[in-house]
Amino acid sequence: MVVVLILLISSILVTYCSLSTIDLGRFEQRSPEVTDRHGKLLHVLLSADHSYRLQTRPKDVDPKYIESLIDIEDRYFYQHFGVNPLSLIRAGIQWFTHGKIISGGSTITMQVARLLNPKPRTLKNKWFEIVRALELECHYTKDEILTMYMTMLPMGGNLESIRVASLRYWGREPSYLSLAEISLLLSVPQNPEIRRPDLHPESCLRATQRVARRLINDSIFPKSDIDETDQLPFTHLHLMPRQVWHLARRLIVDSISKENSVQTTIDQRLQNVVTERARQFNRQLLKGQNIAALIVDATRGDVLAYFGSLGLDSPAGYMDLTRVVRSPGSTLKPFIYGMAFDDMLITDQTVLIDRPRNFGNYVPKNFDHEFRGPIRAGTALQQSLNIPAVEVMSMLGPDTFEKAWEYAGLRLVLPTGANVNLGVALGAAGVRLWDLVTAYTSLANNGRVQPLKTILKQPQQQSRLLLTSASAHLLTQILASASAIEGRTERERTNQTLAAFKTGTSYGFRDTWAVGVKGRYVVGIWVGRPDAVPVVGNTGRKIALKLATDIADNLHVDKDISLWNPQPILASDLHMVPFEIVSPKDGVQLVLQERVGLHRQLKVEYSGNHEGVTLKLNDDVVSISESPDILLNIPHNGFYELEAISPRGRIQTINFGVFSSDAD
Repeated sequence: MVVVLILLISSILVTYCSLSTIDLGRFEQRSPEVTDRHGKLLHVLLSADHSYRLQTRPKDVDPKYIESLIDIEDRYFYQHFGVNPLSLIRAGIQWFTHGKIISGGSTITMQVARLLNPKPRTLKNKWFEIVRALELECHYTKDEILTMYMTMLPMGGNLESIRVASLRYWGREPSYLSLAEISLLLSVPQNPEIRRPDLHPESCLRATQRVARRLINDSIFPKSDIDETDQLPFTHLHLMPRQVWHLARRLIVDSISKENSVQTTIDQRLQNVVTERARQFNRQLLKGQNIAALIVDATRGDVLAYFGSLGLDSPAGYMDLTRVVRSPGSTLKPFIYGMAFDDMLITDQTVLIDRPRNFGNYVPKNFDHEFRGPIRAGTALQQSLNIPAVEVMSMLGPDTFEKAWEYAGLRLVLPTGANVNLGVALGAAGVRLWDLVTAYTSLANNGRVQPLKTILKQPQQQSRLLLTSASAHLLTQILASASAIEGRTERERTNQTLAAFKTGTSYGFRDTWAVGVKGRYVVGIWVGRPDAVPVVGNTGRKIALKLATDIADNLHVDKDISLWNPQPILASDLHMVPFEIVSPKDGVQLVLQERVGLHRQLKVEYSGNHEGVTLKLNDDVVSISESPDILLNIPHNGFYELEAISPRGRIQTINFGVFSSDAD
């Protein structure tokens, strides 16, 4: 007996020395997976060998499955050292007496050795499996060996691992399994192609019932559970998780993350909310439109929901529309006002004049082509009036705005060769939803921009100053105090807590936006056509804001936003507004329909306080009435000079030409 033992050990050592190092390549070559911040599976990609293979640890499956697996496959798994001699002897006797293999005698560890390096079933290869099993037991714990086994277990086709099988068969993780489900998972690997439930349901059912009866006989399950196996616990194959497709591609396929499994900052609950609401909202959109959305935690920069498009089957759905550069419309206006507050150029109660104006050669118009006259700065922001916003940008200076924006780590995309100008206030620059949402973190983060991150373990980046804390809070109050969205009360819109949103519509109705804050959260929505074709009539307030507020209803915060109220505009406030000629513009040449004559007149438009102002047309004094318009007598064709003079000196000089349409 001692001699036999010595020969056996010698043979094992000789074989072990002839073997190469254990190759865990197949186990390690798993499907890349993306999980949410709590470890919940969001997205699975094919492995390098085009299989679905997910790491499956004992803690990932129902404990009853582990108990059943040990009972069926290797009853003494936790007692032996990789090989069960009694099982091998029994299998050998059965093979000798029956002339064929009745039972393999392989332990789970031996099966792992075979799964790592599949080879034909011969006595020689069985010996190699025995030696390799002993080696595995020396290097790995029982739980690690179980993990390898459950990860590489063939389940038919390109499906491997218990987790993959559960996801494909029932659309869920194997945390809780019934007798029928456990029996199916145990029976399929014994003959994966013959027992596939999707291709051979009858064969699968018979095998499932046999395994179930044994588990009941071995007292793993009660007899009453046998009724579960009357029918196959399978109806159809489910799709593998494919949430956050665009983010998964960035992290895995584009190798932003070098790891095979990435735990993101995404919160699956909020991700599901955004996905569900966006798809419901899509029913209201016209053909060709798409949606992008982000929810972030402004204090940490964690992206909690990432919605790149309505799906790969939607218009240009393969594009990550959160990263596409589009015109922001009016969504930059809060920052223009906020910087002007910080530089003490204006306050929220400063009176601005919403009247036709020209800023050099730039003549902005309000969206509705109407004018409100004197208006508080905060109210002008709430109503998203264009002319006051351009006036504030003119005071601030486009270069100042651009430098502050860049200092905060943000990006404005200008046409090739163009410089930043006043038009940026109305969307004459490109931004990405990603950058816009990043900018709005300053409103919920005491004026500091918090760079966004999508990988949970990624260190939080240093925030950058964009606004003072006072201005950030004031802007939030102003935006939150705007009129409620049409058709919904303020309480319904914000789930009893105010949200501060700013909408935007780009030129030609190409892009609609709604970006804002609720508590520590920032919500950003873009709706439009990826091909930039106009959708006439669609605006940020009419389209994107409805989806944004619907999503905001699901964000629960404790602290509400204080309301902002404009002060009444008094006569004394208007005296502070400087006089300015709006029309005609300097250098213009006008063609009048009226014939030359003493009664031909030209209307002059102005804004601001006209008291004490003297107008001269070619050195002749012109009276200024209380009417908003001034009429100039223009009896002759030719060139004229119009001067505005205050007691302190000349304010403005306008040179213009006048001609008749019937002039030679």
